[in-house]
Amino acid sequence: MARKKTTIEELALMVGRGFRGVDKRFDAIEQRFGVVDRRIDALADIVAKLAKAMDDNFRHVYARLDRIRDDISDVPAMRSELRDLRERVSRLERKV
Repeated sequence: MARKKTTIEELALMVGRGFRGVDKRFDAIEQRFGVVDRRIDALADIVAKLAKAMDDNFRHVYARLDRIRDDISDVPAMRSELRDLRERVSRLERKV
């Protein structure tokens, strides 16, 4: 069977159809990436908000811990004083 000769015009039309199909595929891929990009941006916003909330909450926790440390900073002195008072009461009880 003899092959049909393809003209330049026919070849150009075939190549053009092929490129249109590729363009459609690229458009579909770009749309999908657009959706993915928007989702990534939304997730990045959520992560940034969570990080800020965590920083704020840790700042409050550290402030509370600082206040607690200040409140209990004199406990060792109080223990020493309590020991001294126990000894003095013990001596007084023995004498009485």
